[in-house]
Amino acid sequence: KYLDLVGLTESQTRRPHQLSGGMKQRVGIARALATDPEILLMDEPFGALDAQTREGLQAELLEIHARTKKTILFVTHDLDEAVLIADRIVVMTHGRVQEIVEVPLKRPRADLSIVRGLPEFIDTRYKLWRLLHNEPTMH
Repeated sequence: KYLDLVGLTESQTRRPHQLSGGMKQRVGIARALATDPEILLMDEPFGALDAQTREGLQAELLEIHARTKKTILFVTHDLDEAVLIADRIVVMTHGRVQEIVEVPLKRPRADLSIVRGLPEFIDTRYKLWRLLHNEPTMH
């Protein structure tokens, strides 16, 4: 069930050393979902992946979220990734919550390349950047 959810049904007989980095991340997500947690905790899960694999997994994670309705706490230092994936972003600096930013993008967010060009995406990303650089935000 969970291998199907993360798109690995065809690879279920492969050994760990036969899996790509993206496939290993999908296995980790499937393993976490198999315990049916209330909250899925993800700490920089795509950080070590190449850009193309990372973008594919971001889209897949949004689809998994849509299908499972699980709450996901996703830690990332990537501003684009935060805006693409989140409904709310907790901005932290120096170990403290600085602000909680609501992401004004509607779901589903099917084509992330289109989402990146939306004014709401650009404005939210810019607001985050200014918060992280201690610059006043423009309203």
